[in-house]
Amino acid sequence: MVLFDAGGTLLRPHPSQEEVTARVLTEAGIDVAGDPLVEAIRAANARLFGGHGRDAQRWASESAIREVWLEYYELVLARIGVPWDRALGGRIYDAFGVAESWALFEDVLPTLAALRTRGLRLGIVSDWGTALVPIVHAMGLSAHFGVAVVSAYAGVAKPDRDVFAYALARIGATAEETLYVGDVYLADVLGARGAGIEPILIDRAGRFGFVDCVVVRSLVEIPAHIEAALSPS
Repeated sequence: MVLFDAGGTLLRPHPSQEEVTARVLTEAGIDVAGDPLVEAIRAANARLFGGHGRDAQRWASESAIREVWLEYYELVLARIGVPWDRALGGRIYDAFGVAESWALFEDVLPTLAALRTRGLRLGIVSDWGTALVPIVHAMGLSAHFGVAVVSAYAGVAKPDRDVFAYALARIGATAEETLYVGDVYLADVLGARGAGIEPILIDRAGRFGFVDCVVVRSLVEIPAHIEAALSPS
């Protein structure tokens, strides 16, 4: 079995996080240039998601996840000099709750097809709000995945081992026969490893240096990795 993270692994903001955010701001009568918004989002990422710890409870319910992103967009708006407006922050958050604001990475469908051809079962384990399920359906991914564990529904989030155990129980697989693919070392690699699952880190941009796990630059590398692992030595 192969489990996948969603955001940053299968899905990316469309056309981009900056453009979706700018559209909401423009609709609210706030004109913001591209470069300052890009820098504001980069700074918010570093401030909120760049630390060495992760509180899984902040991703374990719809209300908690919404609060994380409201805090995030408060940082973004402060950086570009826009007074904080909770309703506006909520509008930005909600703008990412529809399939139109997301696209598949180009390597997703070929990889899923190759894995299914090999008879592998596939699933999703993602720290996301309840909007992920309709997004997955709208993007045609439901046909590929036997299970989708969303933290807002499961009540548990990465890197807690229980969210992975829940997915394994749902699809009837063991940790030893499962791989997990994600783009965040702390949540995905350490979380999967804590559940006894071998992790694979997807690092399309080459952001990571040395890490103690398998690293791929494209998902299309994964079928070959699996075949190599299964081949007699």
